[in-house]
Amino acid sequence: MSLHESQSLRVEMQACRWAEFCVCLAPRLREAFGGEGAGWEAGNLHRLCTRAGPGLIRVDADKVTYPAHILLRYDLESATILGDIEVAYTLGAMAAAQAFRTACDSLPGTFADLAEGDFTALLGWLRDSVHSRDGVPETDELLVAATGALLGAGYFLRHPRRRLSQGRLNQAQRPLFSTIWSSFVLASCHRSPS
Repeated sequence: MSLHESQSLRVEMQACRWAEFCVCLAPRLREAFGGEGAGWEAGNLHRLCTRAGPGLIRVDADKVTYPAHILLRYDLESATILGDIEVAYTLGAMAAAQAFRTACDSLPGTFADLAEGDFTALLGWLRDSVHSRDGVPETDELLVAATGALLGAGYFLRHPRRRLSQGRLNQAQRPLFSTIWSSFVLASCHRSPS
């Protein structure tokens, strides 16, 4: 289930939230919606795509608070259902971050491609490294084959910190970011995937 979730998150939450992709997307949005002015520029679009703040709706959550929603949901469901349940969406986000970083390391031009809206190389890497491995029965085997490592929280924890801490968080948002990530790191120590 975590690899299934990582498929959509890899493009939606990893590749398409970088400034380079917003350079490609901004003129297309301006044309499609007749937008004018600074609000339709790539820099503003990127700020909107990467803003962080508390919210009550999981599907509307930003990159920083999304895992907190999953952890809370997990705790609530665990209290109701006997036994353990997998935190599939957070595991999927972890797998997406790990695979995206591996793809970027393998394809040095990834961000230049994103700036042009060109996903050819990234999709090629996914086909070769992930999609073509139909016979791999276990998530761990597939991740090791594709990324060279078992699923780990490191890529996932570094990804939003690297992207959102580059001057995009205002002074009021920084304590929230630190609190949520600290909570996630502590929780992931207790809920590491098998």
